[in-house]
Order: sequence, then structure tokens, then C-alpha cells
Amino acid sequence: MDPLTRAAQRFSGTLAERWRQAPLVRLVAAAHHRTHLVGSLRLFEWAPDNRWPLCLVEAAADDLAVLADAARTQLLADLARLRQGLADDGVALADPAVLADDAATDPLSRLRHLVLLAGEALARTGVLSGITLVFVPGDPPVPKVMRRLAVALAAWPSRADVRLAFAVDEPATLADVVPVAAAFDLDDAALHDYCQQQGERQAAAAPPAEAAVRRQLLAAADAARRQDLAGARRAYQAACTELESQRRTTEAAVVHITLGGLAFGLQDDRAALDHFERAVAHGTTVGQPAIAGQAHLGAAGVLFTRKDLASAALRYELAARDAAPGPLRIEALRMAGTCHLQLGDRTAAADAWQAAVTDAGALPAEARVQTTWKQAGEALLAQLQRSGQAAQAAHLRALLQAD
Repeated sequence: MDPLTRAAQRFSGTLAERWRQAPLVRLVAAAHHRTHLVGSLRLFEWAPDNRWPLCLVEAAADDLAVLADAARTQLLADLARLRQGLADDGVALADPAVLADDAATDPLSRLRHLVLLAGEALARTGVLSGITLVFVPGDPPVPKVMRRLAVALAAWPSRADVRLAFAVDEPATLADVVPVAAAFDLDDAALHDYCQQQGERQAAAAPPAEAAVRRQLLAAADAARRQDLAGARRAYQAACTELESQRRTTEAAVVHITLGGLAFGLQDDRAALDHFERAVAHGTTVGQPAIAGQAHLGAAGVLFTRKDLASAALRYELAARDAAPGPLRIEALRMAGTCHLQLGDRTAAADAWQAAVTDAGALPAEARVQTTWKQAGEALLAQLQRSGQAAQAAHLRALLQAD
């Protein structure tokens, strides 16, 4: 059995036992294991003998009211889907819209009202035991918000039809509020060794040319894990040479971008720029502007740190030109504006920041929050205020405050 499956099985057994002890549990998992934690929770939910539907809340924990509203919205959507599934099996469940009818205005109180009624309604079906609500913030949570959440959940009435949990990074975090904990323990070294062995087996079974590339990529990943950047660089270079000899241009371009980052980390700026330039050329040759845009962004970062602001601005603009709408393009525009500002061209800076803000406005809210548009917007706001454009500044300020 692989290390990840073993960790998930141990966690599931521990969690079931902890929920028998208390209705509220801390889930302890390292930040880089959050994805595996979420997968393990889903496996727990899908177990044949489980009678507890899971509502998993992965919204950011930087504002308690916003988090509570997000949890309530998620729970209503989950209950609607569950109601339809139960109806297909001939089991009736109250309409979530009816359960959500609550006069309370406080978001956390509204969430509690819905959770308690949902647990009661699910238990009444006779085929389910109640509701499970788990908070696993997708972004690094604000400690004060998580503490307030833990204190609030601990104050909810203990119910046989409601299970609650929230994730923390460290075993001691919030143990004073919620002492019962279930840990997701994954041995990173064992997982790496397992993946390495699987990769070696696949490489051995592959055609010779493919096997050579895979072995070098495995060696590079292993060296990077051990913080041996020079060793990783040598292995990636060997893989890249092999890919180019096989005319696998797209894959070679991606490896060149990786090599550019490694060279930059090793303070070899000249080699970094060379790798990024070759990635641009490869990406252009195969008609992959997104790859070229990523390479331009890498080159721009090197030039920016060298204080070659004019060249960096040009590269950031090329990155924005080639990138698809989204975080990379918005960041490229933001940094292009920063370069222009430092060069004394406030008009060009404002134009770049305005383009970033405009791009962000076309994105869904959940995608926009993953970008640096607010930093660009705040820089633009300062420029609008400085130039006396009060109406435009007021409009932008409202956008920034509303998002």
C-alpha cells in the first residue's frame, strides 16, 4: 500500500473515533498536505458505511462573517443536491430554502441555525445520521479569525446529529479551545521514495529515448527535494538536451523555464536570461503563447532585480501580451506599471495598472481573488489622486472596497 493511502486510512479511523468522543474536532495537517486532507475527507464521506453527508468549506478565513456566509451558501447548495439524490431513491428531505428561513442577521447565527436544522432533517430521514460541517481554509488563515471560529463552534449546542471540524497546521494550535484532534500524518520522504520507485518502473518500461528523459527528470526532482539546486540544474539540463534532440519542443520549453528559475536562484543571471529566451523561442515556434508569456515574465523578474527597468518593462508587457486573461497577465501588467513609475513615466504606469484593473473586472470573483489586481488598483488610485482625478479615484476606491 502506498504511503498516501496508508495515511488516509489511519486518519479516517482516528477521525471516526474522535467524533465518537466529541462533536467538534480539530484536524491537524501541515499546510502542504491540505489537498491530501481534503481528499481523505472525501474518501471518509464516500465510505459505504458512512451516513454523514459532508459539507466542506474551503473559503478563505480572513473575515469571519464572510466565511460564515460562504459556509452557509455551500451548505445550501450541498443540501439541494442531496435532496435531489434522496428523492431519486424515494426518500423525502425538507427543502433547503425552508430550512434557511431565519430572521437572524448575524452571519454566524444564520449558519448555526441552518446547520442545526439540517442535522435534524437529515436524521429524520431514517437513512442518514446527520450533517458534517468541516472548515479547511484554502488560503493561509488569519489566526484571530480561526480562533473566533473555534470559540463560536465550541459554543454551539452539542447535538447527536451534527459533526463539526476545522483544520489547523500545528498540533498545539487552538488546543486550548478544542482539545480533541485528529492528525493527518503523511511521511513526505516515504511518499517521495514511493513516487520515485514508481517513476523508475515506468521509465524502465518506456522506450529508450523516453526512459532517458524520465530518469533525468526524476533525478532533478530528487535533487530539488534535497535542496541540491546545482544537482537539479544539471539533471534538468540533461533532460532538456535530450528533449531538444528528440524535437519535443513544447516540453523542452517548459524545462527551460524551470532551468531559468534555478539559474536565477543560483545567482547566474546570464544563464537564467538565456534559458528564458530559449523558452520564448520554443513557445513561439510551437504556437504556445502561454509558454512564451511565462518565460517573458521570468526574464522580466531577472531584469527587474538588475535594475534594468526599461528592459524589464518591455518584458512584462510582452508577458501580458502573450498570457491568457488571469493572474499571470494581471501581475505582468502590475509590474510593467511599477517599472514605468520608477522610470518616471506616470502615464504609462497608470495605463498598465488600468489594464490590470479592467482585466480583473472581467474575471469571476473567485478567480479575481487569486490575482494581484488590488495592488495594481491601489497603485492606480494613488496616481489618480495625485493627478486630481477625483471622480475616477472615487469610483476605483469603491471597487477596491467592494471586492
